[in-house]
Amino acid sequence: MRRGEAALIDLRLLRDRNFAAVNAMVFVYIGMLSGLTALLPLYFQTIGGDSPLRSGALVAPLGVGAIVTTVITGRLGDTYSPRPLILAGLPVALLGILGLAEISPGTADILTLSAIFVIGLGHCMIMPAALGATYRTLPRAHIASATTATNVGIRAGSSFGVAAVLILLQRDLDHRSPAYAFAHTYWWTLAIATAAIVPALLLPRRV
Repeated sequence: MRRGEAALIDLRLLRDRNFAAVNAMVFVYIGMLSGLTALLPLYFQTIGGDSPLRSGALVAPLGVGAIVTTVITGRLGDTYSPRPLILAGLPVALLGILGLAEISPGTADILTLSAIFVIGLGHCMIMPAALGATYRTLPRAHIASATTATNVGIRAGSSFGVAAVLILLQRDLDHRSPAYAFAHTYWWTLAIATAAIVPALLLPRRV
């Protein structure tokens, strides 16, 4: 705070309601997503008995879903307020995570992959709009500092999310069956993602 613009993160930027709300939402959401993408390959290997290569490939629908919505939301985010896109994307992602929380060892792969695909659809309704909204209310002179702060927040959120989710998984694996442990951890990721709605609601209606 004392260093001002010379600091790695200029905390004065958080006085801007839009910047603070977007970064809080992204921190929580990206933490959940990073934890989830660490959890999924472990699930496929531990519960499904898949090879590391196949486990990684089974996460691909996340990227496919993201590609589908990127084409549309990129243009809408530049034209309209990002708030509706973010608030529409979060429930879509939550629906996909709910689908994962309901799977069991006997669940068909197509249902699991469909849930992952839905998360991807929601993801690219959220992130392009959120990152575009980050700078809309800031003076041009603050863009560089804001970019640094946002990147630090994303990396910190990713690290925190992976650590938190895997610790929760390990805690359950110590006392429960692997199937229960993964299902319970998926519910935790759903709860974390739901928390991202709170800062999203604080975004200005018109930016």
